[in-house]
Amino acid sequence: MSFTVTPPPAEDPATAPTVQVWRLERATAAPARPAEAPPAAAAASPPPCDSPPVTVTPATAPTIQTWRAAAPAPASPPPSPAPCRPPLATVEAPGARPVHLDTVNRQRLASAIQQTAVAYQLEPALLHAVISAESGYDSQARSPKGARGLMQLMPDTARRFGVSDPDDPTENLHGGARYLRWLLDLFTDVHLALAAYNAGEGAVQRYGNAIPPYPETRTYVRRVLEFYQQYRRTP
Repeated sequence: MSFTVTPPPAEDPATAPTVQVWRLERATAAPARPAEAPPAAAAASPPPCDSPPVTVTPATAPTIQTWRAAAPAPASPPPSPAPCRPPLATVEAPGARPVHLDTVNRQRLASAIQQTAVAYQLEPALLHAVISAESGYDSQARSPKGARGLMQLMPDTARRFGVSDPDDPTENLHGGARYLRWLLDLFTDVHLALAAYNAGEGAVQRYGNAIPPYPETRTYVRRVLEFYQQYRRTP
């Protein structure tokens, strides 16, 4: 089945009936309506079919209520991302490798270090100085020789002073403080006690209760004493 569409006959513009065309225009910014303007309801009513064309201007256009979305509140800035690692302070001394101090851990452990120092009758500044030189306040520090934790306890030393988990900061701190207290009581001299903490009490005794002539040990004693004097001046 097929259909044939026949176009309508062309109309002569001179004889074509008048077609009234209505166009809706959206005013972008209509001024205030004058007082003599007709009521909105009347203007909104459709005109009669035989009325002449009406021109709508901004002055006579009916009021249109426009809803505008409120501007969104300014977004708060995103939070600053956490540092990929705690801030480090670097301490350098002539002839010695730099020491990196974890300043965040130092602040976090300050109260525990203070309490531990009091418990073992140590100066907090001395305990801070040993931790600074040994691990820089890094509780997960490891040395090539096997020392571990804040106070870099060797496995034998940790067992001697009751430390079952050298990676636990509290246990490590107490074990190292007990060892340091024991060395101070043994040698009654802070220089020798620090030398023994680094090289072992046997090495100090073999050299006639003197600091062994090991460059590492002598650098260590000097560095701890520098930290000690600094922390005594500025806790």
